[in-house]
Amino acid sequence: MTDPEQSNSGKPKVKTGHKNVLDSIFRSDGPMPPAKLYLRFIALFMDAVLLLLVANFIILKILLPEAHPGAIAEYTIWLEAFARSLTEKEPLPAMNPSLLDALNDAYSVQIIVSWFYFAIGECFFNGASLGKRTFRLRTVGTVTLGPATFFTGVLRAGLKTFLLFYFFPVILILNLIAMRFNKRGQTGHDLLSRTVVVDEKKMLQNSL
Repeated sequence: MTDPEQSNSGKPKVKTGHKNVLDSIFRSDGPMPPAKLYLRFIALFMDAVLLLLVANFIILKILLPEAHPGAIAEYTIWLEAFARSLTEKEPLPAMNPSLLDALNDAYSVQIIVSWFYFAIGECFFNGASLGKRTFRLRTVGTVTLGPATFFTGVLRAGLKTFLLFYFFPVILILNLIAMRFNKRGQTGHDLLSRTVVVDEKKMLQNSL
């Protein structure tokens, strides 16, 4: 007699109740529950504050004094002129090319610091930045179901940084839409890098 729990090939059937096996793993009551959006947002905010402090220290103490020694004073003068243009209806002041170069270099430093920071967390700290670690969140790969590979970690960090710095208002809306319509709570850079952010605290609760 054929066992009803076996397929015609003799292998056990997997009854997950989900069309996709990954959806049965990355679900709120499953073995690897996805992190809630609000926790991810607070963790990202904490990381952003830290990155702002580190990047500004490098910019103000190293980059500008060494590469653009007059940029800070020039920027202060431009801000004062900009404020007058708003209150006294004066023409909007134009930035000097040297000041534009300094600001572009400062922006590049912020991007590099952010990419490096997120990549370090993904590749060497079990998929967790300091913000994620505070709330016991971490990134796992949907292929390995474990820590992301080095390449995936660097790719995910780069995608996250690029989207945050160049498309933040748009990408925030798109991420909310993406998370609404996939069961694993993946954002855009999660989908592109084939990763999921999971809640370790909830994983422990589900395993009890």
